[in-house]
Amino acid sequence: MAAVAESTDRAAALTVIAVATAAGIVAWLLLLSTGWWGVSHDTANHFYVAWLMSRGAVIYRDVFEVNWPGTFLTFRALLALGLDGDLGWRLFDLALVLAAAGLAASLLLPAGRLAAAIGAVMVAWSHLMVGSTNLGQRDHFIGVLVLAAVWAMRRGIGGAVAAGVALGVAATIKPFAMVLPAVALVLVDGSWLRRIRIALIVGAVMAVPLAAATLYLVAHDALGEFLRQQLYAMRIYANTGRQTVIDASAELALVRSPILLLAVAGLMRFPPPLATVQRSGIVVLLYGAFHFVVQGKGWTYQAFPLLYGLSLMAGLGAVRMLESRWLALRFVPVAMLVVVASASVATMTLQVRTPNPSQAPAMMRDLEARLHAGDRVQPFDTYGSIDAMRRLGVLPATRFFYDFMFFGRPTAPAAIAQERQLRAEFLAALADAAPRAIIMTNQQWPDLRLGYDRLATWPELQSFLDARYTLDVERETLRGWSYRIYLRRDA
Repeated sequence: MAAVAESTDRAAALTVIAVATAAGIVAWLLLLSTGWWGVSHDTANHFYVAWLMSRGAVIYRDVFEVNWPGTFLTFRALLALGLDGDLGWRLFDLALVLAAAGLAASLLLPAGRLAAAIGAVMVAWSHLMVGSTNLGQRDHFIGVLVLAAVWAMRRGIGGAVAAGVALGVAATIKPFAMVLPAVALVLVDGSWLRRIRIALIVGAVMAVPLAAATLYLVAHDALGEFLRQQLYAMRIYANTGRQTVIDASAELALVRSPILLLAVAGLMRFPPPLATVQRSGIVVLLYGAFHFVVQGKGWTYQAFPLLYGLSLMAGLGAVRMLESRWLALRFVPVAMLVVVASASVATMTLQVRTPNPSQAPAMMRDLEARLHAGDRVQPFDTYGSIDAMRRLGVLPATRFFYDFMFFGRPTAPAAIAQERQLRAEFLAALADAAPRAIIMTNQQWPDLRLGYDRLATWPELQSFLDARYTLDVERETLRGWSYRIYLRRDA
């Protein structure tokens, strides 16, 4: 028995050392990245829409978008706070990481400080591993709000109100959080009457931000367009680039194996005092799995809530392993934390060598040399041109920024008809606006192999370009990425 106790003490001591080491490495690398991680990709697109809103544009009425209104209202507020620069955005993202790690630690604290520390480290590590293109993604924000709601639900009426606000804001960004008020039935202690009352309060308060977003759209005559664009999203976008659950989860499981291994141990049976902590972890885990699977795209950032649920379970699992009768299992948390620290260094080294891929700087130079004050540009991508236009303060020619809605290759008759309608609307608007420049990349989601050949699938657009525009620039930037700038012939 003395030998077993000594082994347990040694494993616990080594785990504490490993936690401190991993936490230090992850925290340092997160801070170190501040200088070269910044606004890019989806974030740049959202800030561009927010900038247009600051100039009087109304989402859906003046901007064709599949994202829900909470996304742009949030980014509009962040723009007003001056957080649209690279440094400001990075600091905001770090604040979200800190909030997520703190909430995870608070949820796990009843299981012990070691469990809380491991959960916080795993949350921060998950964020570090997704890379620079996923800074401040919507799902990261939603993950923090879900953690906050789960934390608040067990704290009486005031907590239920706070949980409702958090879930309501999350639901205006992506609607999947609407299912979460029901989890109060399993999270809240006490009689069933109390549980139902808390669930109803959470649901009622959650409706307030949703109602506010709806009223905004009604007041700006944009509700009809929002519904129309959501119909497009259901018919075409939701089925474009969709992956099977196995394909979507394969890479995620591979790069998150340390969390997965510890999380499995967290599913073991716990005594009553810790069962409540375990229920909180399972709720976040199951919601995260639902959130990831229902979107079906397999994009890493969509797994943020799932990763936070796994982090909670990993904290519990590490403690469970330290209590195991099998000596080998007691040292598994040490090994996993060593992997976390090593993977953090390897990932950051790789990303330093191949920094955030962006064509925006080169695009900015080429556009600046060709545009006059007041000229408009029509972008045809989501890989840099919108960011370049945002940084230059250039207005779009039409309400369409992305081109995936024109090249989704739908098969259902209703979806084909809607794509044709969108193409006709776009061509009419483009001809009417006659922008000085059109910028197009060879990166067209969901099929990146098409490149510029996608124009051959839209003869009317090809004919329009041939008749009115000339190819002025074709420049390769990095990793086989390139872009073209077409200038109006009379320009």
